[in-house]
Amino acid sequence: MKSLIVLFWLCIATLSHAGDPIDLVTLEWTPYAGSHLPNKGFSSEIIQKAFQARNINARIHFLPWKEAVKRTEKGLYHGVFSAYASEDRARRFLFTRPYAESMLLFFS
Repeated sequence: MKSLIVLFWLCIATLSHAGDPIDLVTLEWTPYAGSHLPNKGFSSEIIQKAFQARNINARIHFLPWKEAVKRTEKGLYHGVFSAYASEDRARRFLFTRPYAESMLLFFS
């Protein structure tokens, strides 16, 4: 099992100024996240509810994965989600605790 996490470019305490929304980005990845899914997918819903509990409005955006990571690194988004933890990402981002798990399988 791999744990899904949110990668933050900046410390969460600096993400929102006095009620300003934060912008998070992810890929179209059914059933986790998708612009066409109810509540934008269950991962998006979990993340938005967690931020709502702290009175923070989290806006969800969708891009191809490489572009989502690249733009987050450039500071265009506050965080990128449904990511797997890796050493390379740990050098570039702050991780949240896992919010879901996913099994990776290959078949033919």
